[in-house]
Amino acid sequence: MHFIVSWDIPSTQTNRHHIESQLVDTFKQFPYVKPLTTYYIVKVDTQAQYSSVIANLQNVGKTAGNGFKMVISPVMNGGRYNGLHDNETWNLINQISG
Repeated sequence: MHFIVSWDIPSTQTNRHHIESQLVDTFKQFPYVKPLTTYYIVKVDTQAQYSSVIANLQNVGKTAGNGFKMVISPVMNGGRYNGLHDNETWNLINQISG
């Protein structure tokens, strides 16, 4: 199972790097790939893990201030991503989305 999370942190945020680190910390114990600037594909094993990560992402997002935006996909099984990227990243994407 996997899901996608992406966010926008306003450029006016002086603690942008800190916010981004906190967001990644919510799922860094799981396999993930970052194929785009703020686009992550994260692998989880259970619905409970997914729910926990989402709650933590939302908690961090609520502290990020005005202008912060985030989109989190539903948890998915399988599937195939398409687009343009290097082979190494495609291999990681396929391992995670499996």
